[in-house]
Amino acid sequence: MSIKNFKLSIGHLYPKELNLYGDWGNIESLIYRCVNRRIGVEVTNIDASTARSEVFKRADIFFMGGGPDSIQKNIFKDFLFSKGPYIKECFLKNKVGLFICGAYQLLGNYYRPYFGEDIKGLGLVDFYTEHFGRDSKRCVGNVVVDISNLNINTSFSRYLVGFENHGGNTFLGPKRPLLGSVKKGFGNNRKDKTEGIHVRNFFGSYLHGPLLPKNPHFSDHLISLALNLKYKDNIKLVPLDDSLELIAHKSALILK
Repeated sequence: MSIKNFKLSIGHLYPKELNLYGDWGNIESLIYRCVNRRIGVEVTNIDASTARSEVFKRADIFFMGGGPDSIQKNIFKDFLFSKGPYIKECFLKNKVGLFICGAYQLLGNYYRPYFGEDIKGLGLVDFYTEHFGRDSKRCVGNVVVDISNLNINTSFSRYLVGFENHGGNTFLGPKRPLLGSVKKGFGNNRKDKTEGIHVRNFFGSYLHGPLLPKNPHFSDHLISLALNLKYKDNIKLVPLDDSLELIAHKSALILK
């Protein structure tokens, strides 16, 4: 089958509510890299008004961005009870998902905010998040993450670069299914130098910026996973001219 006959569907969860630090750019990056390879791509917005299971069955990649605690509280019941069963089913079927910051936190067991009751998560992955508290500084700044632990083409770079701004400590369970190890910045918390999670084909991360435009190798990894799951073949992506992306990536790749 010619690659131009391939098509991917992206399910964008809560696009209006969760777009902190330009997280929309992750969708734009996926679209750009598909279109320039003549891979068909469609994006379906999924919000509180979306109840049809067909939307989740059709989607090959899920994306959900970050937002403040107040927004998490507004959407978490819909996310947990209305969308949760569908998302769990897609997770178990190895569909691809990228969840940033607040969305990432909702994949775990719970998020404990500074004020108010715990926000229950889907419990797809064994971790929890708790707010630092009034007297602790937020985790803010540029981040460099070594992802050489992933089965990913690192000829572009062995790192992810991005920006973090979060007020919670995330602690992984004993199996520590991390996305990568922190070389600069904070990542999941201030203690263990871990960043994000990677379980099956779901990825969680604190990296905004947005993440994917400055890390095209990771964008391509998500696209490859989705294509190979959908079409049951060892599909090789045609290389793109990533000269501008490499400049952006290297400008953020400062380890000191």
